[in-house]
Amino acid sequence: MDLKCKKFKVSIRISIITLFVLLLGFVGALIISINHFTLNKILLRTSKDLIQEASSLIKHRLQLYLLPLDRDIIEAGNLLTKGVIDPNNNTQFGIYLHELINHNPDIYGAYWGTMAGDFYGIDREATNKLTLQYIVRSTQTPSNIRYELDSNGQIKKTIPLKNTGYDAKTRPWYQAAVREKHLIWTDIYQFHLFAGSDYSLPGITAALPVYNTRQQLMGILGIDLTIDQLTKFINNLTVTKNSIIYITDQFNHLVAFRKREQAANLIGKELTSELIQELAIPLPAAGLSGSSSTITGYYVDKKEYFATYQPLTHNAGNTWHITIIVPGDDIIGPLKSASLRAMILAIISLLGGIMVVRYISQRISNPIIQLANEAKAITELDLTQSTTINTVIKEISYMNDAFVAMRSSLKSFQRYVPSSLVKNLIMSGKIAEVDGENRELTFLFSDIGNFTHLAEHTEPHRLMQFLSEYFETMTQAVIQANGTLDKYIGDAVMAFWNAPLPVSDHALRACQTAVDMLKRMQELNQHWCNQGLPKLEIRIGINSGFAIVGNVGSQERLNYTAIGDNVNLGSRLEALNKIYGTHIIVSQTTYELVKNHFTFRFLDQVAVRGKEQGVAIYELVTDIATDILLAYQQQFMSAFIAYQQGNWPQSLSQFEKLADVYPKDKIAKLFIKRCKWLIETNPAQWHGIWRME
Repeated sequence: MDLKCKKFKVSIRISIITLFVLLLGFVGALIISINHFTLNKILLRTSKDLIQEASSLIKHRLQLYLLPLDRDIIEAGNLLTKGVIDPNNNTQFGIYLHELINHNPDIYGAYWGTMAGDFYGIDREATNKLTLQYIVRSTQTPSNIRYELDSNGQIKKTIPLKNTGYDAKTRPWYQAAVREKHLIWTDIYQFHLFAGSDYSLPGITAALPVYNTRQQLMGILGIDLTIDQLTKFINNLTVTKNSIIYITDQFNHLVAFRKREQAANLIGKELTSELIQELAIPLPAAGLSGSSSTITGYYVDKKEYFATYQPLTHNAGNTWHITIIVPGDDIIGPLKSASLRAMILAIISLLGGIMVVRYISQRISNPIIQLANEAKAITELDLTQSTTINTVIKEISYMNDAFVAMRSSLKSFQRYVPSSLVKNLIMSGKIAEVDGENRELTFLFSDIGNFTHLAEHTEPHRLMQFLSEYFETMTQAVIQANGTLDKYIGDAVMAFWNAPLPVSDHALRACQTAVDMLKRMQELNQHWCNQGLPKLEIRIGINSGFAIVGNVGSQERLNYTAIGDNVNLGSRLEALNKIYGTHIIVSQTTYELVKNHFTFRFLDQVAVRGKEQGVAIYELVTDIATDILLAYQQQFMSAFIAYQQGNWPQSLSQFEKLADVYPKDKIAKLFIKRCKWLIETNPAQWHGIWRME
């Protein structure tokens, strides 16, 4: 062979366009990459700084919110211990409580509960008002009096109340302080509203047990703090559009929560795994932890997130936790937009350059490219009328005349055989002629169930479209598995493998095609259901064996097909699906060739219509778990052996048990009917083979 023929060849037009595209594409990709990585680095650094700043801001806000409260209650406790403030002096103590609450608008109430059950407190239950509450339980005549205070803490109105039964010693803040014997913070709970308001007010209480100089418990000092302001505070923070911010206390209860489109009041709820899933909080599998605020990157469901977790411990020993989660798309989104704009601009520039280069190269190489396209079309059996090639090059003109003659010859040959067979014959180098050979093949027959009913109730034009779409899909399944489509018989399809080109694994390819057909049928049904068309099912029979395959017919028309007893058996197997309620039935021969590649179950030993000899048939299973099928087969074979041996009562009993365990299985019910019939008729000659007559 001439060494020049072995050299790599590239057309002038493709060479010019390719070099231009590579050069411009490289420069454009380099610029876009530099911009992408630079912007990515800047955006990540800026966003992390923003998250860090937000976390620090929340921590600072909590410190301003909580730490002064610890300081105030400890200072008040010291004054009570030293006797500077006398809780029995109502006037003095009321003024002190007023000063304690008045300077901090976040404080809801301050109060004192004694060991005797007396209660003295001041609260903001009324809007823009401070109210003093005295509940005396230590005297013979209990009293419950509420005073409305002016801006200076002086009583301006007395509101006598009935004894509500309120006992400070039963409240969680009192009991926790007595039990712990030091400053405590309660869990989030609903405050007691003395004025009888119907709204709920969640908050926390700092409670301090106060002892005298002899270490005797005098009472419990408590300060209430509402936490709704924290939620308002974090809702006003701007981190990113879809960021999630929440604060939890030491009991993992939500103190504040912010998430876009989340309007429900979650304050006080425990942040359980179920609530995390309900709120769609994308936490990493290992959770978030740490003693300092650090930015953590992770992925959840293939989406990137950045999070910071920061604990805050106050004087009572309780720890609150601040968590901020930011979706990566919120950070990378601007980068993607910028990169997309740069890419679009680069593509527009590249397309513009290609158009210019294409015009120039076209003037040079257009005749050669046209001829190459003609050659490619002929190899693909696209035998439509060719376009006229205008060229002054003599050799190209000679080649064009040769292609025209070749196209005419192939058009004539295509009248004898389908295009798919012509392609195979071209590849094999064989010439079509009337002859045949005995070869082992695998045959596949498929049919649409209940097609007659569909044809009766469908307009002919609509039915033709219906069948065309079905045949197109099934044909593609056969062709992709290197099968030969023989013919369409009404709504049925006949195909075979291992001819004209040899295929060593012909049985395997046929079974793979059958499974693919079922899958494609499901997709077609989904498509048809969307158009209001009925759902259809297909039945498939597969048989392997020797048959005569070749060209039969006349000089006017050839048909490449296969004939023989094994062809008929494949067709009969397809029809058996209707009886056994299956989709794919294969013969014993096919089963032996592919039994290690698919899951099968034994169905029966039958003599199909027109045959005396029985054959074992199997279902190619696609929708039953292997472990279930194994248990089923063991029970089935036991019943079937008794059935073949003529022990029909025992077989009937076993099949009935099988039907109870697998109520949806049609085969067990089929054998129950057979056994009952056999018991009733008691045929004289029984060989264990059911004849389909």
